[in-house]
Amino acid sequence: MKSKALTPDQKIERIKKALHYAGDYHTWEDVVDGLEDRRFQIFDNSDGCIITEIIQLPGGRYLNAWIAGGRLPGIMKNVPEMEKIARKNDCKQMLAFGRIGWDRVLPKYGWKKIGVVYAKDVSNA
Repeated sequence: MKSKALTPDQKIERIKKALHYAGDYHTWEDVVDGLEDRRFQIFDNSDGCIITEIIQLPGGRYLNAWIAGGRLPGIMKNVPEMEKIARKNDCKQMLAFGRIGWDRVLPKYGWKKIGVVYAKDVSNA
């Protein structure tokens, strides 16, 4: 039995939840602003979406997949289109920053872990 497509509001709620899990560095309004001014790209289907940005560093450019929401198979169905956009924009790689749980998922889709991100709160310093 095929699952019912997610509504836009359901996807937004899942993105908001992912933003919170990612440390609340961005709000939904930040995402909307970035999409409107084309700093961010959205890859979307009936079951999930990924928000990306193209980053230029001295060593080259990369497509950063920095937030995702929806159902896992739907989210991952967006990757081939992301690859096309990455190539079109002369990106060397696609990167994804995510929670530890992605360690179990991404290798099945050809991604490899290249590091770990740590954070230290200094707001009370």
